[in-house]
Amino acid sequence: LGENRWMTRIVDLPATVAGRGYLTGRADAVVVVGVTDPWLGGSSGTWRLQAGGGTGHAEPTTDDPTVHVDIGALSALMIGRFTAEQLVGAGRLQGDRHDALRLGEMFAAPLPILADDF
Repeated sequence: LGENRWMTRIVDLPATVAGRGYLTGRADAVVVVGVTDPWLGGSSGTWRLQAGGGTGHAEPTTDDPTVHVDIGALSALMIGRFTAEQLVGAGRLQGDRHDALRLGEMFAAPLPILADDF
């Protein structure tokens, strides 16, 4: 049985962060992230990403980002396809290593699978 991969892409960062589920029982985490999106500029910019109590929020900020990521890598991180460590190793998540790992903890999820093939 071969591996079936699919693509995902964030098109509305605040709605995606707010609509996603988060692990409960963890301390609140906040990371200021610089996001680049070369095709749909709406997600490009600096965002304060926050998760805690089972909810998440993204709001634009003028604070200096501590980590930088492209929208494709952030999409993969948010669905659990790649870990923060893997993205750092690939050069797709850059900046403060502590905050990069914190971002990975915020979006921790099991590896996504799809049982059906269409």
